[in-house]
Amino acid sequence: TTTIPLSRRQGLADIALRYSIPIIEDDAYTMLCDDPVTPFADLAPELTYYITGTAKCFGPGLRSAFLHAPGKRQTQRISGAMRALSVMSSPLTDALVSTWIADGTADAMLKAVRTEGSARLKLAEHYLGRNHISGAAGAFHLWLKLPKASNWNPSELAVHLRSLGVSAVASAAFSTDNNPPDALRICYGGPISRDNWEEGLQQLADVIEQPAFLLSNTH
Repeated sequence: TTTIPLSRRQGLADIALRYSIPIIEDDAYTMLCDDPVTPFADLAPELTYYITGTAKCFGPGLRSAFLHAPGKRQTQRISGAMRALSVMSSPLTDALVSTWIADGTADAMLKAVRTEGSARLKLAEHYLGRNHISGAAGAFHLWLKLPKASNWNPSELAVHLRSLGVSAVASAAFSTDNNPPDALRICYGGPISRDNWEEGLQQLADVIEQPAFLLSNTH
């Protein structure tokens, strides 16, 4: 639902460089962005272990990943550790991924995923209003700020939505303190049709327009 901006990355990279702090960069969604933000691996290449993969962008069953270490010595050490833990990755999966990259299938799939994601985000903006959601092209999630008039508790709302077949996660799951915002995280990257997504948005919009006590009294 949000991406660290370049200015913040530069500040963090400067601190890491000053104190020689290694950076582990998990950039699982970067391939979905048309114009991704400069990674830490470019800002502090001598400290960054850069990780990306295919599962988040192409499908959870395609579990192939790539790791770029800061230098030759670190590459040798981490390669040995990975072989000790898992022996090897799946040759069939890696061969499939390599073929798709080489013949252009991967690029075509990413383009289709980006197009569908953008269409679903536009539907969310239509039903929920741009002022109430935070999302980005190339993302699979959006952040929904609940209207004050609805007086919904995010956790109770998430439970109510699940009873309607709409999946949402309350803001408390992503909060580091005891004062989470009145918000939900909504996923729109699941294996559902666009019609199903639109139907879920309609249900969500109808629910948050109603004060919480009205719907809670119907159960």
